[in-house]
Amino acid sequence: MSAWADPHKGNGWIPSHRGEYIYEFGMDEAKAFLQSNGLKGIFRGHEQVQKGHTSMVYDGYYVTTVFSAADYVGTFCRGQEPPWMFGAAGEGNSGAFVLVDLTDGTVTHQAMSGSKTRALAAQFTGAKCHGSWLETGSHQSRSIESFMQENHKRLAHGNTSCTLDQTEVDSFKEEVRKILSTSKDQASQEFEARKLIDLQGEALTHGESIEICRSMKKDHITLEVYNELRGTDEEILENDIKVREIELEESDVDT
Repeated sequence: MSAWADPHKGNGWIPSHRGEYIYEFGMDEAKAFLQSNGLKGIFRGHEQVQKGHTSMVYDGYYVTTVFSAADYVGTFCRGQEPPWMFGAAGEGNSGAFVLVDLTDGTVTHQAMSGSKTRALAAQFTGAKCHGSWLETGSHQSRSIESFMQENHKRLAHGNTSCTLDQTEVDSFKEEVRKILSTSKDQASQEFEARKLIDLQGEALTHGESIEICRSMKKDHITLEVYNELRGTDEEILENDIKVREIELEESDVDT
């Protein structure tokens, strides 16, 4: 079992997007482990989640992911030029922690946004920034495409001549489409797309150039699928608006 093994909602072990030889464990595997050790749940981290924490439950057993780094890899100061492996300050994800009452087993989750976390960090450490990074309101978010391009620059790759065979391309497209299409809204879909790009790159920062090249090819596939799904959503919205306009016009005629 890899140190970077993440849980998934299905059963068994499946390949992870983090890279070769890394696998995700299903909730049946988690249940078997918990049962054999007389436990009911697992609290684990090292996986970025949008609201700072999330849980999977299976037959009364649970795996809870707690990610405490709000606005993961975002810089402390808004106007700061992001150094290697970091991005511009924003509101990418909430950070969270868990309080467990050992007397009655009560579990409480606390989550904070990137801006609130920065403000508390400044108050606690006395750190200061030039400019108005504590002003209310979020910065202009980078597009998925620019986000991907910045990630690729940081990888400092030297090999761009790799290829993915068509079977691998089709398989990865289907995986990405499945993940993004099950997102509950546009914001969640964008978060999952960015997360996929992060996962492809962070494990390969010091990897072989051919592995980095293949990872970048997969990032482009993620962007392609994301844009396809976003286009579909926009078309549906436009059609809904047109239908509603027609209904209103007919209603005016009737009255």
